Amino acid sequence: TSDVAVAARREAASILLTTAEVSRPSHRLAEAAGRQYLAAAMIARPGERLALLDAAIDALRCGGSIPCRYSTVRLVTGALATRAALTGDPGDWEAAVAHADELLRRDPNGLETWRLRTELLHAAGHLAEARRAATRVLAIDDLWSHDPLRRLSEDARRRFEALAAEPSAP
Repeated sequence: TSDVAVAARREAASILLTTAEVSRPSHRLAEAAGRQYLAAAMIARPGERLALLDAAIDALRCGGSIPCRYSTVRLVTGALATRAALTGDPGDWEAAVAHADELLRRDPNGLETWRLRTELLHAAGHLAEARRAATRVLAIDDLWSHDPLRRLSEDARRRFEALAAEPSAP
């Protein structure tokens, strides 16, 4: 059943990419194809996940290294983080952090942008930088005191407080 769903999503992605190539270049079609590959990667057998993630990343990048749309950069960042979690490869973590930095350039005060960047820095082993970023997450969260629905959850806030208080590596 999941094999059938993976095959269907692969086919949908292929059709979207072919259409994007034949018509004028369409970032929306490429993004839709990337989403199909991402969905397939989440339900695929473990041995197929990396290839599907790579196909998603390639589709989302539309031939460039960094996509032009914020939402697409966000998708690529998530795909790279998933790839890094699967492989443990430091280069994959660095690529995810680089895309998070691009998100930060586009949305320098966004709580979710800083949250994602902090988590990626921590996972990549950049502990001092992650600690500074966690402090920034908490400061931005404090600015949302008038709107509790936009704030961090209590659990997330405790996580970032603990991360901000972590001692630096010697």
